[in-house]
Amino acid sequence: MKRIENACLEQTLLFSVHEHISLEADREANHQEYAQYKRQMDQKRMKYQVLAEEENADGSLLVKVRRQYNTYPCDQYIK
Repeated sequence: MKRIENACLEQTLLFSVHEHISLEADREANHQEYAQYKRQMDQKRMKYQVLAEEENADGSLLVKVRRQYNTYPCDQYIK
């Protein structure tokens, strides 16, 4: 019988531009959406690690995250 002992996901998230608002407002909206995403993971007590954050010239935000998958242990992946 097989058993999952550890599991995590590595994701690349793009918080993209909204064409109907200004560049500055778009940047602010993307940062707020990203902060909300992190708050949700904190509320669920999900372990995660931000690997990279990059703001593009068009105002979009590219974030690489390693996070816990379901409730499986992930201690060897996330320090």
